[in-house]
Amino acid sequence: MQSIWGAEDNVSSIPDEPVSVPDEKEPVVASGKTKVPIYRDWANRLQKISDNDGIINFHIDADGSYKKKSRKFNLLHKDFVEGFLGEISEATGLKIKYVEQGQADVLIHSTGGKQNINRSKESFNVNLGKLVRKKLNDKSKEDIAANILYPFGLDDIPKRVDHSGDDSLMSWHYAESGYAGLTSADITALQSIW
Repeated sequence: MQSIWGAEDNVSSIPDEPVSVPDEKEPVVASGKTKVPIYRDWANRLQKISDNDGIINFHIDADGSYKKKSRKFNLLHKDFVEGFLGEISEATGLKIKYVEQGQADVLIHSTGGKQNINRSKESFNVNLGKLVRKKLNDKSKEDIAANILYPFGLDDIPKRVDHSGDDSLMSWHYAESGYAGLTSADITALQSIW
């Protein structure tokens, strides 16, 4: 099975020149007062891993075959992750392409209990841990989405910053109005990178 989000008629064309990342000191302002921090090292790494071609190859280890302790994804969780990657594609103009595990720029899996994100020279490894075995609700959707946004260069809004969970998926607070996908602050931050 191969899926591609961001078909030619829905996104801007792949640039002939490498995509540039804004200067690290450039603020990313969104939706009034909220700024979503950007982790440029990770955004730069994903650009390099993906050959700066505007295509991000991903693999969801839905069958739990990545490691011995990996677990299967519930179908609802898998569908949510695929839909969220589609949102990222729409917001950034990137093509998100499903590939086999060894070809992925971003590998999404569930191994062990804790979620974490690691990067190597070849890929980003997004371990959603127990998140894909819990009930899929607004809070788990926000947690899954935030974990997926890290390799794309978004970072957590510091706890000390006065903001609402409705401002960004990168908030330490959950949205009072429930999960609603990428916020305008998230989209602004993503577009400043991609």
